[in-house]
Amino acid sequence: MLINLKNNLHWLLFTVLSVVYFVLFFKGLFTWSIVWLLFSIYTWLIVSLVLHQYKFKQFLYLLCFSGIWVSLTWFFIRGVEEVPLPQGAFLFKPEGIITSIVLFIFFTAPLIIYNFADKKKALTQSPEPIKEVPQKDNKDISGWEEASIEDLESGKYEII
Repeated sequence: MLINLKNNLHWLLFTVLSVVYFVLFFKGLFTWSIVWLLFSIYTWLIVSLVLHQYKFKQFLYLLCFSGIWVSLTWFFIRGVEEVPLPQGAFLFKPEGIITSIVLFIFFTAPLIIYNFADKKKALTQSPEPIKEVPQKDNKDISGWEEASIEDLESGKYEII
């Protein structure tokens, strides 16, 4: 139980801190919610380093998905405004939309580059040839002996 808690403590802590981010966001404190999100990312980083659970790929995903989440919230706060007439209409603000698109591209680019480099590295690396371990005797598991070249040339072997 303690080993499982140690392996997942940094994720549990980030989840709890993310709940505080949403509470601050829904109270209308968008700036403080961003500051809290940055604090929670650095807390995740420090805890994962202390517990020796840090993996670059996880940190990259955490950072990028947090940035994508911020860009989406920025879009809905600054890019879309509900207007009273006609009822249910929305007004799209170009400044908020452009900012959210730039944030979205900025935070998705590392994911694309990392995955592309990872696939490229996998394609360029050739697998090591599998070395066959020679058997001490020339017998199969079922008890049959493999015919050698001399046996084949001499014609003195048993055909099944």
